[in-house]
Amino acid sequence: LQALLKASGALPAHEAVPLMVGVLEALAAAHAAGVVHRDMKPSNVLVDETGRARVMDFGIAARAQKAGSKAVTSAGTPGYLSPEAARGDAPCPAMDVFSAGLVLGELLTGTQLLLENDPYRAMYRLLHEQITFPQGKGPAVDGELRAIVMNALARDASHRYPSAQAFRDALVSWSKPPAIEPEPAGTSLASGNSTLEFL
Repeated sequence: LQALLKASGALPAHEAVPLMVGVLEALAAAHAAGVVHRDMKPSNVLVDETGRARVMDFGIAARAQKAGSKAVTSAGTPGYLSPEAARGDAPCPAMDVFSAGLVLGELLTGTQLLLENDPYRAMYRLLHEQITFPQGKGPAVDGELRAIVMNALARDASHRYPSAQAFRDALVSWSKPPAIEPEPAGTSLASGNSTLEFL
């Protein structure tokens, strides 16, 4: 995925969203098995010949732990860490949801949302700033999709999607065309005789 971004820059939403749906399905399966990836970033996502995204490199994955316990150290790539990982909290699925939000934002804008050369500066920003989705970069993104990304990037984990599955469901819902309401009975052209109804 990193090579794809380098070659094409920002992706149109109709291409970026299905890729992220595949990523989130993989994360949801891992979370259901009690595993947190902890290093979600474009270079850990392979895109096969059919365009399906596959999450790779579970090298620093860890078992999800109860809230309140502490990890030995923060783990992951600074530009894709969650605030919880920056604090050194115990691994939890919310970490992967945040990182997936960063990846989706990068797919849609063509640039890393948390671009810092200094890893300590990146961690400071995660702990003290709300990471935002920049406007005016890449293809146009509608308000609903922007809100989905921002929900995934909420600094407070309790304001984020509660799971990778919920994040995935929001993207699937966004990508479906709006349902066309059926006409109420008796409103068809054949139901009236006046010229106005016919027209």
